Amino acid sequence: MNLRLLILIFCNILFINCSSQQTKTIDSYESSLKKFPGSMVSYFPKHLSEIYYYRENFETANQCIYFANYVFDNKDSLLINKIQYLVKYNAADTSLVTIKNINYTDNDKTKRVIHPILKKQDQIYYPILYLEPFNAATQKVIGYNIYSNSTPSGLTNDFDIYIIDSKPGKFWDGLAGVNYLPNEWKNGYSKGISINKNKSVIIYWIVIW
Repeated sequence: MNLRLLILIFCNILFINCSSQQTKTIDSYESSLKKFPGSMVSYFPKHLSEIYYYRENFETANQCIYFANYVFDNKDSLLINKIQYLVKYNAADTSLVTIKNINYTDNDKTKRVIHPILKKQDQIYYPILYLEPFNAATQKVIGYNIYSNSTPSGLTNDFDIYIIDSKPGKFWDGLAGVNYLPNEWKNGYSKGISINKNKSVIIYWIVIW
């Protein structure tokens, strides 16, 4: 068997493995979205982009259920004009109210924040998902600096956060509720989009607590 044939066979095997892995990833993404009521995640992309990352948690012991899809090659600069939203916040707004994975706050107790009220200076601050940093090199997403330890949201201050919907109440079985929000918001859900126009990054997220 000559060298050229060996190289051709190797390339075919590599292509098949990559295609199989991509199919599994797409199937996993779609399967995760289907765990939520369709109306809650209808604004999420139907397909994954070329450069993406998504994270999820469905363990109720962590005090919240969440799903976030990071799109790093956004080409739709007018996306937000197509979506109705309740309110817009800046990622660095010090009044932001965040929902965090309890494992994250257990590991870093400085991230524990009590929010006795949601209305501040005539502005309602609906709870948002706190986006924990991930290892960009591990996820093969290089060159995107999107996280900050100095903002309440966990994102750099050039992000805008759009709340599409947020309501108090029980939306997921097994969640006991959180003790750092007003009693009427002990349980609830929020969904939204975080956009960085300068870096062409969009993060679609939903959180239930």
